[in-house]
Amino acid sequence: MRRAGIVAAVTVAVMAAGLPVSSADAISRDVATRVAQRYLDAISRSDWRRVCAMLGKQARQDLLDAAEAAGEPAGSCRQAAGAMLFPQLGDVDIAAVTTHGRTATVWVIHGNDPDTSGNFRVRRVAGRWRVLDL
Repeated sequence: MRRAGIVAAVTVAVMAAGLPVSSADAISRDVATRVAQRYLDAISRSDWRRVCAMLGKQARQDLLDAAEAAGEPAGSCRQAAGAMLFPQLGDVDIAAVTTHGRTATVWVIHGNDPDTSGNFRVRRVAGRWRVLDL
């Protein structure tokens, strides 16, 4: 029950922010939700090839830079993802998705702990959805 309350609170907060809600946005939210779930599933399966394919150019570079800064192997995106990401990162629930043009913000929460909530953005680029944030 607590999880449902937290998800509802996140959803209400997002709606209260005055973000636009229209049928076109609903279609975009639906697509963005599916894209985000595929990304989270790829992380859960340690499918670094798919994770890297879904990352936008800057997010891929950020991952490589983070691995290098941590002294981890960073010869490729897959290698950096294997060193820096762990499957539990994909074990979250999508609480809400907001859209603005070609960009959607995906709000996630892990378990019943609101301190483990966060978000990442996805954007439609050249006809394909890309994850903009790690």
